Amino acid sequence: MKFIISENKLNPIIKDYLDSFYDVDNINYTAFFDDDGNETDSAYRFYYGDFGEDDEVFQLYNKNYWTDPDDFRVELSPILFVESYGTLTKMFGDRWKPIFKQWFKENFGFDVKTIDGYSE
Repeated sequence: MKFIISENKLNPIIKDYLDSFYDVDNINYTAFFDDDGNETDSAYRFYYGDFGEDDEVFQLYNKNYWTDPDDFRVELSPILFVESYGTLTKMFGDRWKPIFKQWFKENFGFDVKTIDGYSE
């Protein structure tokens, strides 16, 4: 049986799923550090628990992360790498990405231009 869901009905479903899938209150983030050990705004790691426990959920890379100004990723930045990319794509195709960008801004205050991740 095939179901057809209109976009105006699908968007709230995706947003509700994101709210239930991610425990936003327990996601922390920290800035990357440069070669001299100084905190920089070039990239951020988002994770559950304490930093370094390998429970990352997102990584955000801003334009200034890329050292080569001709790197193609500069134009795509800020790029958000989503660990559950494959899961979300299997469930919603690419339709989750614009909703996710808005959801991410609302929850963490960062703009996102491009979403990427590993497909499963």
